[in-house]
Amino acid sequence: MGGIGSYPVLHNPNYHQVTDDLWTIDQRLVAEVSRTTLATIMHLADGLSRIEGLRMTEEAGSDEPVFTWAPAPEPQVSGYRVRVQDPEGHWHELAEVTEPRFQMDPEWAEEARAVGVRAFTSDGRESFDDRRLSRTEW
Repeated sequence: MGGIGSYPVLHNPNYHQVTDDLWTIDQRLVAEVSRTTLATIMHLADGLSRIEGLRMTEEAGSDEPVFTWAPAPEPQVSGYRVRVQDPEGHWHELAEVTEPRFQMDPEWAEEARAVGVRAFTSDGRESFDDRRLSRTEW
């Protein structure tokens, strides 16, 4: 956050110079960066918790990997988005599930570099970022 808020000061060519005073600061830029910083903080504070406990297991008699995680602590969570990273590094949404469990198609599992999961609500809020599990952690 400090990096966002410090931009108007550090952007000023008069910073720490003899000409550094109130009149050399771009007041409009300070106001816009302040609004952006406050909006970011509000968005992060309103977000859902990051998913915990993501792991991969294999069920007996099946070649499909199963990913499980701890349920989100917020009662308003309506589901989870499961994404996969392909060999080129691109992310693809595979599914939306209502339970903290996802059984992956073996073809995707074969190619996947990582899996990511985030919670969401019916009104569009979601976790700040994915809980990810890389291929090396399977």
